[in-house]
Amino acid sequence: MEKKNNKIAIQTCFINNYGACLQCFAMQDLFSHKYGFETKILPFDRYSFLADCDFLKTKFQFLSFSKSLIKFNIMDFFRNYSFKKNFSNFRKKYLIFNSQKLTREYEYFRKLNNEFDYFVCGSDVIWNPNFRKENLYFDMFGFAEENKCIFSYAPSFGVEEVSQEVVDECSKYLQKFDLISCRESNGVDLLKNQFKMKSTHVLDPTLMIEAERWTELSKDSYSHDKKYVVIYMFDDFPLEKIATKILSETNFDILLFNFKNKKNFKKLYKSKRIIDVIPFAGPFDFVNIIKNAECVLGNSLHALAFCINLNTPFVLFDRDNYDSKHSINSRLYSMIKMFKFNDKILTFDDFLREKFVTFLNTDFTSSNLVLKKERLNSHLFIEEALKNGRNN
Repeated sequence: MEKKNNKIAIQTCFINNYGACLQCFAMQDLFSHKYGFETKILPFDRYSFLADCDFLKTKFQFLSFSKSLIKFNIMDFFRNYSFKKNFSNFRKKYLIFNSQKLTREYEYFRKLNNEFDYFVCGSDVIWNPNFRKENLYFDMFGFAEENKCIFSYAPSFGVEEVSQEVVDECSKYLQKFDLISCRESNGVDLLKNQFKMKSTHVLDPTLMIEAERWTELSKDSYSHDKKYVVIYMFDDFPLEKIATKILSETNFDILLFNFKNKKNFKKLYKSKRIIDVIPFAGPFDFVNIIKNAECVLGNSLHALAFCINLNTPFVLFDRDNYDSKHSINSRLYSMIKMFKFNDKILTFDDFLREKFVTFLNTDFTSSNLVLKKERLNSHLFIEEALKNGRNN
């Protein structure tokens, strides 16, 4: 039997999003530091404009660009530029890619079989067919040869069910996998019920890296000299009311990761106790900011994951503006259920009714034991997948 090399290809997501970049780093760190692989992240062009360049989409993008010029705001421009630059610098410094040029070329990916004997895909919502169905060929290693060690580590479908068309297409790719795992319990159920395939529920890769290592990695990152609360929200939440409650009931500052609510955005910054961290906070700044917060309020999976890992009190808001087929609430519910924090997910009205001080104390004793156990189970899954690959 021919001996396999010690190189592993990671197919994952590394877009300008704190969770995406940090889980990508965690995947790389997990397989290089724990398992001793030479890891390379595949430079998959996940959202290529050229790949979608038909007339209607080109016209739409031109109109969108024109509209943005009309509404041009110099402060927004520099804010967005700084935000993107922080992620670009992080990828250049900390992520090891197989190529510096992003690509969707089929021939490039087929030639990877000459270079790698191990292929792992995950984490994040890379198996969501609602994003781009044509990505599934790449994200499920349609290009990998069957004699390779192929497995998934903590990918997510991000949906409760998929069409039969998607089942048929994905089954062609997944049948080559040595082992399959998912990040959410509903992903395990989806594979069992629709694909008739067995999979294992494993931890998000950011939870596989110990708190001490995250602390060391982020120790030289941004720090705030006063006590503060973090708000990290996606979607249309009434940020002004949330901030007003915190400012009136505490002497804490607010560090705000805000992506929407432009009207509230401008009103909020009239208070000198509210700091917009988007322009200067890269991924490791995000970790350090969460670690040292009095409390984190958000509706983000990875904000929740880092709070659990770093033992930071948190309030989780229900992202309830999605229908059931496109909901990403299931990601949050799965993690909340695993770590027995069911009482920590609130509606906006629930939050307003309580005194803010009640959210500042969280007992992590039980969740730390769960994390230790689930880390062991996730390592056992990886070791079995690598063992199966070495025996092929």
